[in-house]
Amino acid sequence: MTVFRKLLLPILIVLFCFSFLFIFVENNQKLTFEFSSSIRLEKYFPSLPKTDENNPKAESAAEDLSKSNDLKNQINVERPVLSKLTGACALDREVQSDVGKTIEPKYKLDPTRFLAVAGSRGPNNQIVSIRDSIYLAVALNRTLIIPPWFKHDRGDPTSNGSTTAIVPFHQRMDMSKIKSLISVIEPEDAQQACGEDGFDIIYRLQTICQKENYPRVQAIEEYYNFTSSSSLNLTYYCQNWKKQQLAPFETFPPPDELKSYKAGNFLQVASLADARKKLSSDHKCPVASYPYKCTPIMRQWHKPEADDGELSKAIFEHTQRPEHLEIFVDSFVRKYSPDKKFLSIHWRYDEKDWKNEQCKAIQYKLICDNFDLLSDSKAIADFLGKHLDKIGGEEVFDFIYIATPPSEMELIHGVQREFENQGRLKIVTQMQLIDALAENYANCGEKYEDLRFEILSLAEMEISITASTYYLSYGSSWSFNVAIERSVMGRGETISNTEIFSDLKEGKKL
Repeated sequence: MTVFRKLLLPILIVLFCFSFLFIFVENNQKLTFEFSSSIRLEKYFPSLPKTDENNPKAESAAEDLSKSNDLKNQINVERPVLSKLTGACALDREVQSDVGKTIEPKYKLDPTRFLAVAGSRGPNNQIVSIRDSIYLAVALNRTLIIPPWFKHDRGDPTSNGSTTAIVPFHQRMDMSKIKSLISVIEPEDAQQACGEDGFDIIYRLQTICQKENYPRVQAIEEYYNFTSSSSLNLTYYCQNWKKQQLAPFETFPPPDELKSYKAGNFLQVASLADARKKLSSDHKCPVASYPYKCTPIMRQWHKPEADDGELSKAIFEHTQRPEHLEIFVDSFVRKYSPDKKFLSIHWRYDEKDWKNEQCKAIQYKLICDNFDLLSDSKAIADFLGKHLDKIGGEEVFDFIYIATPPSEMELIHGVQREFENQGRLKIVTQMQLIDALAENYANCGEKYEDLRFEILSLAEMEISITASTYYLSYGSSWSFNVAIERSVMGRGETISNTEIFSDLKEGKKL
């Protein structure tokens, strides 16, 4: 009995405490959840209402959020915290710096008339397309519908050879900068703006049935959710017009006007006034067919006195890569050169793509006649070493970055090894960049895997634009875009990479 009494009291105390704790937790479970949820939400969405325990009518942030039909109304329009969240994928749309903000554009355009664009060919041509389209949107006073980009059908294995594999716009350009320049609407708002019928005409800037380009019009219609059977159906026309002798597809300007402009395959506009003369119409939602160097922005950006000089320069300044990529590249470059003193070389003389396309042109004859040399790692390394000795490159630069398509990576890796063996200036390539990118975007999972070739090319472009000196590749739209941006931004010297071989032939440069 004595032992029983000794055990009984502790058991009763334990049971009493456990029962009290259970009742407390049961009665306060809801409050505990609401409090912790409120803390988490308020960290990310500062404008959400806080729980007021002294007000019986007050609801928790979590309940307030669940009852709302419009999440955007619950979020601070500035959203300064969201893009900085630990663990957030920088590629996600919702963490881009424009989301939730009201951004006033420099050029406020008509909100009832629109312009869409189907970009031309590869990713770098598409960048030219969007810049031309911004010029046309301002000239014609039309709000730009944010377009999708398309992957490179040959240079990006994740495209599976398709010319219509879509990349969301924010993955290639900074949306905040675009929105601060001109009036735009997001892709999800295109159907409401244009109606289910979608595009009502094609603004014919290039021949509409180009094999690589015309399927993109249908892809964009589907992307914008234009579901009506009355949509343009350009794909059917381009596939069947010869066999079925179909009537000419309706475009603007009409064929007779195009002839008077002597447009050929490309329609050019010489100024804002000329764009209005050639492309003004009453259509609500035209789509521009594959614009490419059809406006004067390349010539006008450095002429502030011209009517479109300021606009042309602003277009280049506001069509930059996403902020997260700029931050990454700055950090990557500073690992090798704290003062960012380096030479970037673009090497793009691959046989399957560049040679087959560009060696048809007479201006590249010397390159094409010496193509074996341009495909020899040791020869390139020897000529590059001599060139650096001539210009004092070892004293001027901390390292060299060589940007190249993946198809040329083995060649450039050979150059890198030759320099290492000779104890020369450090060469950095995609091999180091790919590892750094994978680490930087590790929390993005499949999204990064799907976009890794896009991001690699954009990162190399950003590296080349920030370089002290840049050697470009002839006949490359990638090199062309880098060179023009460097000029606009007032970056360092830009010359041809064939300067490396300047002593190959006496009195001649490749």
